[in-house]
Amino acid sequence: LYEDEPHLGDQSKTLPKYNLQAKDIAVQEGKKTVPIQVTIYAEDNGESYIFSRKQEIKFESNVELKSQFSVTVKKRTGEAECIVSLEDVQERVNRFIPENIRQYFFFDGEQLNNYFAAHTCEHIKNSIYRISQVDILTRIHDRLKKIIRSKEKSLNPADRELQQLLQDLEEAEATHNSNKNFISELDMQISLSKGIIDECNRYLLGQEDISELEKKYQELNNLQQLLEELYDKKKAEIFKFIREYTVILSFYPAAKSTLEMIFEKESKNLLPPTVDRAMLEEMLLSHRCKVCEHDLSSEDEKRISSLIRNIQISSAASNCLKEIKSDLQTVVTSAGKYKVQKDKLVSELTNIEGQISSVEDKIEAIDKKISSISDKEETRRRIQDRKDHTSLVEKNIGKKATLEKNNEELGKKIENLKQEKDRLIERSAETAHQKHIIQFTTRAKDIISEIEKEMIDEVRTKMANETTKFYTDLIWKKNTYEKVLLTEDYNIDLIHTRGYSCVGSCSGAEKALLALSFTLALHQVSGFEGMLFIDTPVATISDINRRNFSEVLKEVSKSKQIITMFSPNEYSSEVSEVFNGVMSTESYLTTCNEEFTIPKEVR
Repeated sequence: LYEDEPHLGDQSKTLPKYNLQAKDIAVQEGKKTVPIQVTIYAEDNGESYIFSRKQEIKFESNVELKSQFSVTVKKRTGEAECIVSLEDVQERVNRFIPENIRQYFFFDGEQLNNYFAAHTCEHIKNSIYRISQVDILTRIHDRLKKIIRSKEKSLNPADRELQQLLQDLEEAEATHNSNKNFISELDMQISLSKGIIDECNRYLLGQEDISELEKKYQELNNLQQLLEELYDKKKAEIFKFIREYTVILSFYPAAKSTLEMIFEKESKNLLPPTVDRAMLEEMLLSHRCKVCEHDLSSEDEKRISSLIRNIQISSAASNCLKEIKSDLQTVVTSAGKYKVQKDKLVSELTNIEGQISSVEDKIEAIDKKISSISDKEETRRRIQDRKDHTSLVEKNIGKKATLEKNNEELGKKIENLKQEKDRLIERSAETAHQKHIIQFTTRAKDIISEIEKEMIDEVRTKMANETTKFYTDLIWKKNTYEKVLLTEDYNIDLIHTRGYSCVGSCSGAEKALLALSFTLALHQVSGFEGMLFIDTPVATISDINRRNFSEVLKEVSKSKQIITMFSPNEYSSEVSEVFNGVMSTESYLTTCNEEFTIPKEVR
C-alpha cells in the first residue's frame, strides 16, 4: 500500500525483494530484470477493490525501477474502473487506511511493550493532530497571516520606518518559529534517546549474572545526578561569595584605617557631639541657648567657649564619620571572616567533587565488569548505546534550554514590535477601509488559533475517554483501574483506583490490551472503521492470560474485521479453543524446498 517495509533491520544486509529462484530463471532466459508483484483483494459495502503494485528490479545492479500502483474498483452494478493516477490511488488508500496513522491498523504484537514508551509521545501527538484535521486550520492560519503581512506592507510603501519595522517583525517571527520547530525536533530526539536508554536498561536488567550490577549502576547514576546538581548549586554559591568579597576586600584597607582613626579620636574625645560649631558661636553672641531657649550663665558660656576651642574638625565631618562607622565595622568584621568562609565553601566543593569522582569510578568499574563478559556482545552494544544516548540527551537538553531562553527574549521583542507596528499603522494616511481589512483578518486569524487549540484539546480528551471506555469494557480486572489519561504532553498513563500511576507496572497482557483499547478508540474518534492486522498478538502474553486476550479479540471481531498472524507456538490450545468455530478463514503457511512459503487454506 505504501511501498515501504518498516520492520526491516539493516537494509544494507537484507535479501533482495525478488525471489531468488525467479532470478535464476531470468538468468537462464537471458533477462536483465526480475518482476515482483503484490496484490490485495478487499471488499467494502458491496464494492470490491484490487490493490496491485508491480515493480521491475535489475538484479545485476539491484536497481529498483519505478513501481506501478493501481486500484481496480468493481461497483455493485458490475462496472469496473481501473485507477492509475498516483493522486487518485493514494486517495483510495487513505480512504480506508490513511498512511499517516497506519500503525494503528497494522501493528506488531512483539512491540506492544514499547507501545507507550516515552519516545512514542511525539508520535501519538502527531497522530492526533492528523486525526483532528488541525492541519487544515494551520494552513488557513498561515494563509491569513500572509494576507495580513501583504496588506500591512501595501499600506504606505513610502513610510520607511513602517516598512523597516515590518521587516524586523517578519525576521523575528521567522527566527522564533524556526527555534520552535527546532525545539520540537530536540524534544523528539530527547524522547527517542530516552526510549533507547530505557530499552537498554530493560535489556541489561534482564541479563543473567549482571542484573545486580545493573541495579547498582542505576542507583549510582541517580546519585551522580543528585551530586552534580548539588555541585552546580555550590559553584553558584561560591561565585556569589567571590562577587561579594571582591567589593569587601578591595574596600578593607581604607575601611580599616578610617575606623582606627575614628576609634583614636573617640578615645581622645576629639569628636564633638552632634552640634554645629556655627550654632555654638551664635549662642555665645546672643547669650541664649538655641536648644532650650534659656539665658546662658557665665559658666555656660565658659563651657561653650572651651568646647569650641577643643573641636578639631567640623561637626559635619564628625557626623559623617559617625554615620559610616557602623558600615565600616561591618566591612572589617566580614573581611575577618573571609578565610573561614572561603575554606568552608572550598572544602564543601572539594568534598562534592570527591564524591562525584568516587561515583564515576564505581560506574566505570561496573561498566567494565559488564562489558568484560565476552559472550555478551549484545550487552556491550547496549551499554555503549546507553552511554551515547545519555550524552546525547544532555547535549540536546542544553541546546533546548538555550533556544527556549532565546525564544523567550524574542517573544518580548515581537510583542514590542507589534505594538509599535499598530501605532505606525494608525498614523498611516491610508484609507480606513484598508485598516479595517487588516483588523478583520487579524481577528479571523486569532479565532482560527483558538479553534485549533480547542479542537486539539477536544480530540485529546475524547481519545482518553474512549480509551477508558474500551479498556473498562474489555479488561478482565473490573475493579483495579479507574481511567486512562492522555496528558497535554501526550503521555498515556493508566490510573489505579487508588490514584496511583501504574502503566509502567502493568503486565504484558494488560499493556497489550491498553494498546488495543487505544487503537479502537482512535478508530472510533477518527471515523476510520477499517480492519486490524495484528502480527504475533500474544507474543508478550503468558499462557495464563492468552485465553483472556483471545476472548477480547473475539469480542472485538464482532464489529471489526481482524486479521491475526500467529507463530505455531503462539497458536496454543488457549488460543485455538477460543477461535475455533468463530473464525471466517484459517490459513497455514508452510515452506517448500526451504525457498517458497505457500498458504494452505484449512477453513
